[in-house]
Amino acid sequence: MKKRIRGQGALEYLMTYGWAILVVMAIGVAMWQIGVFNLGGITTTTSTGFARVKPLLPLTTMNRSGTFSSDFVNGAGAPITINAPISATSGENPCTITAPTGDVNNAERFTLTGTCPGASGSRGDPYEIKLTISYNVSYGTSAVIHTDQGTIKGPLE
Repeated sequence: MKKRIRGQGALEYLMTYGWAILVVMAIGVAMWQIGVFNLGGITTTTSTGFARVKPLLPLTTMNRSGTFSSDFVNGAGAPITINAPISATSGENPCTITAPTGDVNNAERFTLTGTCPGASGSRGDPYEIKLTISYNVSYGTSAVIHTDQGTIKGPLE
């Protein structure tokens, strides 16, 4: 009879502290995801969004005078034609981004370049640029308009 009581006490102890630890872990993960523990500037270039047209992050730069350049890969599964103009903002400032002309084949690279007048700071300071890329996807004789949106963050060069 005593062993049964000890087992029940141990199980209650584990359940009580197990739930408490689980809640603390969930709160910690949520805080990490929203960036509470980000103590310094951005050290690497990252991107979010961009469903079909993907940036090649090692080939993405923005310098201290606001000149932006990034290579992208067509991942739409078919040839695309980029529709100009490309909508871009850095902070609250609009950017002027030029698009390539002509078709971009599937899995082919293309480069977007432009300027963001409001971007400034020291080398290594973080930047954030939001891009909206509209393009036509060619499926045989028909074309469908798609839009990819995303954000690129990185250090100023």
